[in-house]
Amino acid sequence: MIKDLAYLPIFGVPAVAYGGLATLILLLLTAYVGHSIFSGKTKYSIKAHYWLARITILFAVIHAFFASSAFLKF
Repeated sequence: MIKDLAYLPIFGVPAVAYGGLATLILLLLTAYVGHSIFSGKTKYSIKAHYWLARITILFAVIHAFFASSAFLKF
C-alpha cells in the first residue's frame, strides 16, 4: 500500500522522486543559510538555520521510508 503511494506517477515521474528533489532543495537551502550566517553576510538567524535543518531531516526520513517501502514490502 505505501509502495503504491510512493511510486504513484505524477506527470510520468514517481512521487518519491519529487520527495527526493524537495529534500535536496531543502538541504542546499540549509547549507546556504548556514554558510551565509558563518560568513556574516545575512539577515537570517541561527534559529532559522536550525529549523531548516530539522525540516530537512524530517523530509529525508520520510523520503527514505517511502523509497525503501518497495524493498521492505510494505
